[in-house]
Amino acid sequence: MWARSASSLEGWASEYPGIRLGWQPNEASPMPGTLAGVHGTLTAYAEGTEESIRFGFTPDKPGEAAPVGEDVTFVPDSAEAQAEAVHIIMVGRNNPQNVGDVLEDIASMVAATSDDRYLILSTINATDEGEGSGATYSRIVEGINQGLAETYGEQYLDVRRLLIQEGLDRAGISPTPADRADIAADTVPTSLRVPNDVVHLSFADPPQIGQKSGDEVLAELVHEKLIDLGWAEPA
Repeated sequence: MWARSASSLEGWASEYPGIRLGWQPNEASPMPGTLAGVHGTLTAYAEGTEESIRFGFTPDKPGEAAPVGEDVTFVPDSAEAQAEAVHIIMVGRNNPQNVGDVLEDIASMVAATSDDRYLILSTINATDEGEGSGATYSRIVEGINQGLAETYGEQYLDVRRLLIQEGLDRAGISPTPADRADIAADTVPTSLRVPNDVVHLSFADPPQIGQKSGDEVLAELVHEKLIDLGWAEPA
C-alpha cells in the first residue's frame, strides 16, 4: 500500500479509471478512515483482474507521499460508529479453496468485535462446484461450514442448509423441476437465485406479492436466529 498526496480523490481517480473497492467492479467506492494515525480516504483500482487490485490512501491534508508497511491497519470511520452493533459475518465465498485462510479471517473478524454479539453464517456452494473430497463443494460443506459449526456453536447459523431444505416453502414458491434437481444435488434452488446465476441469491426488485426472494428468506432466517439469541425483537 502507498500513501498519496493528491488534493482530491477525484483527481486520483482520473489517473486510474479502473478504480474500485468492494463488490462493484469499475465503480469507485471510497472509504474514509484512519491509516497510521492519519485521516483520509482509502480506495483501490484494478487492471482487469482480482490479482491486480492495488490500494491507495489519500490524506485529508495533502503532504509528501510515503510508503506504508504491510502491518499497518486501516480503520474505517464506520468501525467506531458500528462498534456496538450485532455483527453478521458471512464470508469465504470468493476463496473457498483456502479453508484455513477463511477460518482464520473469520476468527480475526470475531476478535475485532467489541463484545460477543456476532453471528456467523455458513458459506453457500454454487451449482457448478462438483462433489468429492477434492471439489470446492467439499471444501465448503465439510471444510469451512463444519469448522464454523464446531467453533461457534449457537452463534453459527447454517443458512445454506436451511435455504435448501426450507427456502422454497418460506418463499411461497412451488418447486420447479430445476428446483428439485438443485435440492437433490444439495444446492440452493434455482427459484431462490438470481436468474442464470449459479450462487447469488435473488432480490425483490420489485417485490412479488405472495412470494419472497432468496435475500428475503435469508433475512428472515437471520432475524429469527437473532430473536433466539435475545438480540432482536419480533417484527
